[in-house]
Amino acid sequence: MKNIAPISLCIILLLCSYTLSGQKGWTLEMCIEYGLQNSLDVESTKLQYKQGEISHIGSYMELLPEIQHQTGWSIHPQPHLTSYLDISLGIFNGMAKINNINLKSTSLEMYGQEIRQAKYELKISITQAFLDLLIAQEMVTMGEESYKGIREQYIKSEALFRGGRITHSSLLEIGSQKSSEWAKLVEYRSTLSYRLLHLKQLINFPYSEDLFIVPDHYMVTGAEVPTLNVEEIFTKATELPYITIAKLDILREKYSAKILYGGAMPLLSFNMSIDIPNRMSTLGFHITLPIFNRGTLLTEIRNTNLNIKHRELELEKRYINLYREIDMATLQARTCYEQYTASLDQVSAMEESFKYAQKEFDLGLLTPFDYNYTRNQLLKARSESIQAKYKYLFQLKIIDYYQGETE
Repeated sequence: MKNIAPISLCIILLLCSYTLSGQKGWTLEMCIEYGLQNSLDVESTKLQYKQGEISHIGSYMELLPEIQHQTGWSIHPQPHLTSYLDISLGIFNGMAKINNINLKSTSLEMYGQEIRQAKYELKISITQAFLDLLIAQEMVTMGEESYKGIREQYIKSEALFRGGRITHSSLLEIGSQKSSEWAKLVEYRSTLSYRLLHLKQLINFPYSEDLFIVPDHYMVTGAEVPTLNVEEIFTKATELPYITIAKLDILREKYSAKILYGGAMPLLSFNMSIDIPNRMSTLGFHITLPIFNRGTLLTEIRNTNLNIKHRELELEKRYINLYREIDMATLQARTCYEQYTASLDQVSAMEESFKYAQKEFDLGLLTPFDYNYTRNQLLKARSESIQAKYKYLFQLKIIDYYQGETE
């Protein structure tokens, strides 16, 4: 593994000093946990799950008999009291009630998976926002160090100009570079403020409180690229809620079809009526035979079967897209890692080149144009290195999510 970049060491020192001063440092996992606890989207899916529980219990209650009591008082032709207790129980209705229980049970399981999916999507968003904020922090630190360096160089150049060792135009070019780097620093700070606000909004963090994030150790040093087997990752990823929801949706449509098929079968019910004042009761069994309903039931059955095929195609599409996403994520992880390690070598080489250019400029052997060019190349290399590192780390987190290692 490459040596830690100097700018990363500066970040560690700054974070340590800030945390030791009493400010709470928030890691990625802390932000995710806080976001999950305060997410309105997650809470909304939980309420939907509770509604599903109520419907599930209600489906079992439909197996019980229905009992009604009727009481009346007639005054003509002569006053008398009427009071009836009616009991009705469906004995056979084409297994509709049993299939409805299975339908509600499947829906409840589906709501549970939607909670997982909402959490999964929020974790991805928080991870992206967290890493973007770390990029902004490192860019600000780099910009501050760079501006400090060019400001010191400008002071040296003023002394060289007064000593007649450089021309006024050379001094102006260094001043222009100083102004340019100050503008970049202002832009970096603005980006930092925006990304901090975005993360706060994402996890519903109080705006009046300070949020200071700290990277994990692997985020500073850059984790080694793990062994990535697309087939193994895909096998684990098939248990993701994104896939499970599609499977349950198919099962739910199949139970809906069974309920419709039951509507084409005879219905058998039991009825009992008790005349309380006269102490009389009647018992009866009733059979209802569906003969013709203008083809409504047949149309619904056909549409439901088409819905099942449509959802099966949707599941197949999700499998294909998931495999493609994993294949792309593993490729990007390897590519980003190679770019990151290459950028470390480039930064190291550019730093040596800039040190040499600095000495030559101080001796009057290098023009301000060449000096500024070398300096800008170094800043560009550092910026690209920071971007490459966090892009690589994000791809690793995505792969972890595919494998269910963050649940």
